[in-house]
Amino acid sequence: MHASRVERAERLGRRAVRVCDGLLDVLVLTFAAWTVVYHACLVLDLGAAIALAAWAAVVVPGTWLWLRTGCTQGGGTVRGDDPPRRRLALPLTAVRAAHVLVAVLAAALFAFTDVPWALVWIAWFLAAAGTVVVVTLAAADRPEEPGATGQRQAETATTWPATLLALAWAPALAVLSLFLVRPDGDDTLYVRLSTWIAAYGEFPLRDVVFSDEGLPAVIYPPVTSFEALVGAVSYVTGLSAAGLVYLVATPVASALAVLAVWRLLRTWGLAKAWLALSLALLFLLADAGSHRTLGNFFVARLWQGKVVFLAVLVPLLFVFLHDYVRRPTTRGLVLLAAGGAAAVGLSSTAVFVAPVVAAGCLLPLLRRSPRTALAGLAGVCAYPVLTAAVTVAVGSRRAADYPESAVDAELLTHFVLGDGVLAFLALAAVLLGPVLLTRATPALMTAGVGLLVTSLFAPEVPRLVYDVTDLGRVLWRLTWALPIAALVGVLLGAALERIRRPALSALALAAVGVVLLVAGTPVWSASAGTRVASEPSWKRPAWTTSAARRVLAEAGEGDVILAPERLSQTIIVRSGRVTTVAPRRFYVRALRDVPGAHAEERLLLLSFATNGLGSPGETDEPAVVRALRIVGVDIACVPADEPDAHELLVDAGYRRFTPPGTISCFSAESSSR
Repeated sequence: MHASRVERAERLGRRAVRVCDGLLDVLVLTFAAWTVVYHACLVLDLGAAIALAAWAAVVVPGTWLWLRTGCTQGGGTVRGDDPPRRRLALPLTAVRAAHVLVAVLAAALFAFTDVPWALVWIAWFLAAAGTVVVVTLAAADRPEEPGATGQRQAETATTWPATLLALAWAPALAVLSLFLVRPDGDDTLYVRLSTWIAAYGEFPLRDVVFSDEGLPAVIYPPVTSFEALVGAVSYVTGLSAAGLVYLVATPVASALAVLAVWRLLRTWGLAKAWLALSLALLFLLADAGSHRTLGNFFVARLWQGKVVFLAVLVPLLFVFLHDYVRRPTTRGLVLLAAGGAAAVGLSSTAVFVAPVVAAGCLLPLLRRSPRTALAGLAGVCAYPVLTAAVTVAVGSRRAADYPESAVDAELLTHFVLGDGVLAFLALAAVLLGPVLLTRATPALMTAGVGLLVTSLFAPEVPRLVYDVTDLGRVLWRLTWALPIAALVGVLLGAALERIRRPALSALALAAVGVVLLVAGTPVWSASAGTRVASEPSWKRPAWTTSAARRVLAEAGEGDVILAPERLSQTIIVRSGRVTTVAPRRFYVRALRDVPGAHAEERLLLLSFATNGLGSPGETDEPAVVRALRIVGVDIACVPADEPDAHELLVDAGYRRFTPPGTISCFSAESSSR
């Protein structure tokens, strides 16, 4: 009886794995289809309702056909069936011992010292090259043979207790994400776009932050389709766009991120994928030390398309590429092409990150089968490259221009990896993690991507890329091509997986988690800029949500509202039918070259709304009154403790309509509502 129950549980566990993997495949395919439909609607000037109808017409039969043919798809040749490699017991040879020393030295120089970048990079490059050499030699140690060992490892990785633990992480982090409130300035553009589409049912090509398409867009062309999908669903269903973003997309993406990393670790053949997954997630939860570190691009920000790209799609690209290298099929090529299109739909960053992932992963296949490798590369890169070409052809705009000093290689890498213990662990994992993988193909692929990314951060290479492509500080996202969290799980898991007793294994895992959280900055800490709410909450400062409600109750359609930055942002993510004067200083400055945008007047009014008339660099009252008239402010909100500002607004024809509080708001008497 007991054996029968265990058998049934194992079958359920394996079925759960297949369902989760199939769900990820279908979601990538359907979102890729949405991206193509959205771009077609932009060109044809079709609205949100038509776009959703066209998407459904493509997705419903396409998904049915994909699932129906999933079990019978064949035709490819397994290339060595992922031959198992001998686990590298370090130090095993002089070469391997030297590699470990150089890798540790490179990680220590990067994380704990301030030596010239050239020295750090040389050590990093030598270690990355050593990783490629070691995994190549290890792959050659054994002849290609049927992957019996790999198969046994895969079965071990999907036993029901392991599956249960891995699946438990998904709802746990989904729930956690609902209570973490970490406001982000990028919502000014991206969530606002969803809100505006929800209000009007159209896909804009021009600005919707400061006007209703009356100015050029701050970022152009509007490549990403994620915000458009949320806006279109909101428009058709009547649900709040901001509510969909913050309370639906965030937990769903958090759960999918867990499933994606878990699938990648199983694809790598780890016997204890659940252990590596737990360690990888603990690392991410602890790595929120600065705005761009990997932990800050995780559950606390997983409502943004670019974060979904990093946390969900990049691991899946590694999975799709691995499967294609092992068994090149038309089905695999379709997934690669869908991954490339979906990546663009999530973030314009995919234009240069996805090709780096593909090139690094396909290097092992290039020597054996160049035609197949090039087909795979074309599959991933087709949509990103086409998007880049169209962007150049139509003339792009971006929020800021950066000097060459902003693309310094040392600065860019520290943006993501940070400093200290977690930075050391991250770089050590990139350099040593591939060596610890027991399957040849993933070891070669991750080592290849690591060497390629390392080469791109050579002292003068980012500046050269900047000169050629005009990409600025965003080049720090090249590090996103590295599956760092998963490799941290591999590195730490190699030390813990030898513990046989479950109780001791759980105790060791908990101890490592505590060390990571103490050494790093947890995503829920105030020092990470996060507030833990008492209930599922929008990712906006609490005081702004109630204030925005009061302002919008007074506002009419098309009103222009002046308020401090945080309040302005909350107002325009709540309603697509009003605009604000200066919701983000960074974006206002991008309008300085736009005639009729009144960027200087907007900046003056933002200072007035933030600090009243007594602000540093203050301007006389007539200048403020003139700016109010030029920009056409209908509602003005200023600090409650600035009586001079209140008097100015009353004299300029505004009346107060809010009760006493931290913010006092005034409505123009002449405004028609």
